Amino acid sequence: TDLRQLFAPGYILEDRNGDEVVDFVNVRIVLPSTPGEAEVTAAANLAARLGYETSALDLGMAETGADGGPFDVPVVLIGAGVGSANASALGTDPTTRLAPGQGAITFVPQDARYTRGGLRISGYDATGLLAAADYASGRYPNVWGLEGDSYVDVVDKLGSFLEEHDVQVDVLALDAIVLDAARLGVRRLAATVRVPDSESFSRALEALDPETSTETDSASVSAAGAAQE
Repeated sequence: TDLRQLFAPGYILEDRNGDEVVDFVNVRIVLPSTPGEAEVTAAANLAARLGYETSALDLGMAETGADGGPFDVPVVLIGAGVGSANASALGTDPTTRLAPGQGAITFVPQDARYTRGGLRISGYDATGLLAAADYASGRYPNVWGLEGDSYVDVVDKLGSFLEEHDVQVDVLALDAIVLDAARLGVRRLAATVRVPDSESFSRALEALDPETSTETDSASVSAAGAAQE
């Protein structure tokens, strides 16, 4: 349902014979119709990471042009423009809030075309795209250190933080991870917090950003960087 653990067994990676060893990669890596060097490199890096995660796989995971479908397996979309014909279902273009050298890993929700959802690797430019692909291929699902906190830990901490402020949460999801090729670490995170009523919404706003006005009747809030310690 979000970016917390897309590489956990049971989604993209499968154990089909029940011996507790991943033995199948259930994914399509979708590139632009005319991919450039950066897109091909990003796709190759992701494919290599998935290959290291399994004891067996069927080759031929990649294809070009995402305006086809529907896809009945999870997808890895390479580039912001891939699947643009379905942009309304995918939400806002993930590159709109990126700066030069920045890239993003964003969650692709399930819809009529991407029936199992997946993730998108995109960038403001080729440098940003490769930064995001390198991160997804190496450190993810850990935040940075390979023995450090994972994104499951981050979301759990955010949930605990909201609970401490008496915020009732219906949905808590990690939507995007933004990287910057010019600096170490994760640049920012984007999370969605959905609450059941206006009282919880006001408490969430006050907890996450005390300077934010509470003059709104929305029952959801998207908070960039709210999961920072």
